[in-house]
Amino acid sequence: MQICKDESTCYLFRTSAWQTCYASFQTMLQDAGIEKVAHCEGHDTGSIEKRFRHVKVKGAVDLAPRIASLGEPSFGKGLASWVNHALIGGDGGPCWLDKVTVDHKLWERAELLDNQKAYAATDAYAVMLL
Repeated sequence: MQICKDESTCYLFRTSAWQTCYASFQTMLQDAGIEKVAHCEGHDTGSIEKRFRHVKVKGAVDLAPRIASLGEPSFGKGLASWVNHALIGGDGGPCWLDKVTVDHKLWERAELLDNQKAYAATDAYAVMLL
């Protein structure tokens, strides 16, 4: 899970490695006043609630309807294209997502690759922009 405070600050939480959910993190997740925004947030919420059965995420906002309301861009399909567009500020250009950054099994490694860390920070920042 990533939290983007602004364009220069992003926190990456490797919750899959935690033995338990930290009390302060649980408090943040359960505070409905703090929006937790994600594309297809049900996956993220479900993963957290499955991993930590005592945690109930509140204040989750799904970005998918917002992306859908923008329509299919001329420069690609889906969230990846909108994120890429938001970051480069124009039409076109190759999508920067690759198998390593989107394959969920590869995120379970003990140490993340640099491109995974960059993707996580970029994803959080782009969601903030959208």
